[in-house]
Order: sequence, then C-alpha cells, then structure tokens
Amino acid sequence: TALPILASYVIQDIFENMELMVTFAALPSESYAVLSNNNTVLTFYYDRNREERNGMSVGPFDDSHSSWYDYRETITSVVFDDTFANNTELSSTRLWFEDCGNLTTISGIENLNTRHVTDMRQMFKNCSSLINIDLRSLNIENVTSVEGIFEGCSNLASIQAGIARIPAEEYAKIGNPNLLVYVFEPSFAPEGIQHVV
Repeated sequence: TALPILASYVIQDIFENMELMVTFAALPSESYAVLSNNNTVLTFYYDRNREERNGMSVGPFDDSHSSWYDYRETITSVVFDDTFANNTELSSTRLWFEDCGNLTTISGIENLNTRHVTDMRQMFKNCSSLINIDLRSLNIENVTSVEGIFEGCSNLASIQAGIARIPAEEYAKIGNPNLLVYVFEPSFAPEGIQHVV
C-alpha cells in the first residue's frame, strides 16, 4: 500500500531547465515495546515513534526469546498503551512474558488486539508473581495454540477468560492444572479445573 503523502515540493532552476519534485511520506504505524529507564515497566505501542523511543520488536518469536528477555528479572509491570488497540496485524504473543518472574501488574490489556492471534504458547510461562489475570477483553476465537501458556505460574490463583473456542486438546496443555478458572464455556477448559461461571 502507498504511504500517505505529507508534503510535496517542486524545486526549480537547480539545473538550468530541470524541475525536481521531492515528496515526503508518512511512516506506517508499527507495533513495538519500550522498557522504562529503570527496566521495570514494559509498554506496548502502535504508532510511528518506534525509532525515537528505541522500540523493540514484538515478534513473532518462534523458537527464540522475546526482545526484552534479557530484562525479564527486572520487569514488574506491563502496559498496553491505547494506541496498541489499533494493531490489527498481530498474529502471535508466544513467549512474550516468559520467565518474567517479578511481573505483578498488567494494565490496559483491553488494548491488546488479539483478533488475528493464533499462537499464545508460553505467553506467561514462569510468571510466578502473577496472582490473578483478567483476559475477558481478549478475542481468542482464532487462537489454536496455548501450550504452556501458564506453565510455572505457581501463584496464579484465577484466570478470567473470554469465550474460549480453543480446541479442547490444545487448551488442556495450558501447563497449570491447579488453577481456578473463570470461563464462559467450561466445556473447553482443561480437565480437572473447577469452573465458576
């Protein structure tokens, strides 16, 4: 797709009878993540400011760690900025918060646009400081892989989840069978988990 033109200028008489047209186009918005100065807050954006904010790639991360993995022990909070809701190209959140053992707070998760996400494997793996997580705002109807999503979340007591259309055999691999899960379609939840509707 063509970039929107911000401005066009015609420069005349540079070389005798020649005209030169210079066009400036807007950069496309892109998704990226930024760590705070003290490396404790990870904020997700979707705009044209990645370079000036020194933003990191949000993947997809197939078999490698996330761009912020080296800071996993210092991250205590994740923020999804309002702009991130405009990201319609996201296909994977795999390994995003893997081994973030001190992560306790996730804000603005309603801005995480997961409409086209298919892979959430190991997204919260070993987030041992998370106690509750509310995923009701996420559209997970296209998610097909959730293996290990909550593996190692030893203090996670409850998950509030939206309508789960994840195949039962895949959902059973979430990795933490001791959770009390709030789901709207309990038939899709892992075997042995108590359901509160």
